[in-house]
Amino acid sequence: MPGNEQSVQFSYAKTDGDKLIHIGAAIRNGKYLCPGCHEPMIPVLGEHKAKHFRHHKAVCSYESYLHQAAKMAIYHRLLNEDTVTLTLARVAQCKSPKADLFAGFHEPCNVFIPARYNLKTLFNQVELEHHDPETGLKPDVLLTNTNSKAKCYLEIYVTHPCSVEKISSGIPILEFHVTSEADITALISCELSVEETDLTHYNFKPVDRVVDNCLDECKNALVGIDIWSISPNGRLQKHTQKYKDFEHTEVSTSCAWPKALPSSLQLGRLRDMLQQADPAGVHANCLNCVFASNWDDGFLNCNKKHARVPYTEAKLCAQYRPLS
Repeated sequence: MPGNEQSVQFSYAKTDGDKLIHIGAAIRNGKYLCPGCHEPMIPVLGEHKAKHFRHHKAVCSYESYLHQAAKMAIYHRLLNEDTVTLTLARVAQCKSPKADLFAGFHEPCNVFIPARYNLKTLFNQVELEHHDPETGLKPDVLLTNTNSKAKCYLEIYVTHPCSVEKISSGIPILEFHVTSEADITALISCELSVEETDLTHYNFKPVDRVVDNCLDECKNALVGIDIWSISPNGRLQKHTQKYKDFEHTEVSTSCAWPKALPSSLQLGRLRDMLQQADPAGVHANCLNCVFASNWDDGFLNCNKKHARVPYTEAKLCAQYRPLS
């Protein structure tokens, strides 16, 4: 989280106009109040100590101060700024045509991508510590839209997390965990996200997104895909590429599939490929023999000879019986 204020307490105070001010903007003779206890605070602006606000007389709970200051920070931001960005994680489902190369052997790739919202577009009214008349609950900050029934609760968590009652209401809730001055600074200046603020959200699920292009963070990116062909003399040829290196329609699923495909399935796929490449059966090939089974990287079991043979054995084999 940004900021270097973890070692400084009471960096914020309220002005006479009930606005939150940072010690960096304070003036020596200004009048300031504590956001927590509402008692006077004095700006300490010396050169030798870190600048901060000091209570004039009262002894204030630091937890109460953090809670109230954080509420004011997010409230005034939503009240005064045109754009307040919320970023949540959205599941992106890959529907790339090249996923067909997996032949059902690998699950399609789902990754998390950012879902960004402008809270000021979603909600046009912001209220501080206002009861929700529909639920009877009082969030720290209530966001509503006067043109719809949309609403959202913003909660500040210092020592007490969001109540079960609020969560079970079904209302979307954004809960910010605040433990230091730096967390308040983040609420004022940073994108509202898990990465930049300590954010937990409830009842706020972005709709999954379907994409038709391979995702940059594809979990299958390094899967090896074998691409097969047959030479003019009938020999099989194979080269392997990583899935991420394919263009979407570069090869046909009839001649390309995962390197790790089980041998029994590879045998069937190779036979289908040979049938398309050599429909007249010009080239004798053990793959097309009724006695062949258990393909293993160029070798098969010959159930007639009871031996392991190379697939090219058929060219000189008197027992060769092509599949019908």
